[in-house]
Amino acid sequence: MRKIQGLASTLSRVIINIRKYPFSEDQYDKYIRNFASIESHSDKKNKYLDEIQRALFVAQISNDQPALFLLEKLLIQLMGYYDIAVRDQAVVLLNMLYDQVDW
Repeated sequence: MRKIQGLASTLSRVIINIRKYPFSEDQYDKYIRNFASIESHSDKKNKYLDEIQRALFVAQISNDQPALFLLEKLLIQLMGYYDIAVRDQAVVLLNMLYDQVDW
């Protein structure tokens, strides 16, 4: 019975995260604009990368193909970003997407 309750709890958290962190065309446009306007010394890059990673996890868990397509498109664009840390994180997230691993 404990396992069933644990699974139900996990499923509930997944459903909450799916609703809380959707990834749509609007979020895609927001991140494109935000990364284009960030100052080189800004800490916002890490915040945005964390949000993108969370959205990737949620899209993978829910198998949201439109969101996965947009995330892939965004991450490919970030591979050309001027900041090497952002490029490196984009590569890691793309590998997670392609390997279907949610590290």
